[in-house]
Amino acid sequence: MAIQSVMTGKSLKVLNNYGTVDGKVVTKTKSYANIAPAATDDALMATAKAIDALTQPTMEGTYAVETRQLIETV
Repeated sequence: MAIQSVMTGKSLKVLNNYGTVDGKVVTKTKSYANIAPAATDDALMATAKAIDALTQPTMEGTYAVETRQLIETV
């Protein structure tokens, strides 16, 4: 049996660094869903940088998350 992988969604996650509180680094992740499946990594990075320019905490990481459905074919 063969397995087919079909992309069902894409999202962008941006990790922000809020600094140190009580000796611990505070980070939070913001997710942006419903990204076009055809969006390239370059476009996602450009979007993340534009978001970073508009937000106060410093961007520490950018993640592209793809959701795939696995279909077993006979």
